[in-house]
Amino acid sequence: MAARSNRALQGQGSEHRLGFRGGGEFTAGRLDPIDFKEIEKRACPGSGSCGGMYTANTMSAAFEALGMSLPYSSTMANEDAEKLASAAESARVLVEAIKRGLRRATSSPGRRSRTPSA
Repeated sequence: MAARSNRALQGQGSEHRLGFRGGGEFTAGRLDPIDFKEIEKRACPGSGSCGGMYTANTMSAAFEALGMSLPYSSTMANEDAEKLASAAESARVLVEAIKRGLRRATSSPGRRSRTPSA
């Protein structure tokens, strides 16, 4: 089946972009269901998001850059064992932050707390 998809849209761009192109071609009736399914499997080969820097991946990278998520957590594949370990570590860090009374307004550099002082 991979060869069929390669012939159907050969030279048309990267795998995740082919998902968009393949969707349009399939809807227009110019791509058969077998080829479309193969393109779809290559564009998003597992659970989680695709490889494109679209909304979900952009937000994940932004949160990491702002220090609001653990380092490298935005680039881990959802199906990898390291993602499970990262989720457990994220939970541990969150619980510790709550115990210490840390809040976003008090943890951001250069930001003053919005909590009224006593």
